[in-house]
Amino acid sequence: MNFCHNPEITPEDLPLHIRKNSYEPANYQEAMLQAERQILIQTLNIVGKNREEAAQRLGISRATLFRLLKKHNLINYQGKP
Repeated sequence: MNFCHNPEITPEDLPLHIRKNSYEPANYQEAMLQAERQILIQTLNIVGKNREEAAQRLGISRATLFRLLKKHNLINYQGKP
């Protein structure tokens, strides 16, 4: 049982296991979009600015890569240094 000393419950009042997993996709389609975006980010973190290599690693064309980057608002994402 949790006790809150304030009139409103804040995230800090919740147990750690709930705070860590606070976001879950609402449905299958949202989960797939989230996974697709994460894969793009991970790949770009590996290859940096090299979009051709990113497309090759993902097994897709450069045109498809750019379409996906646009869809996920990652066109200007350069990857982590």
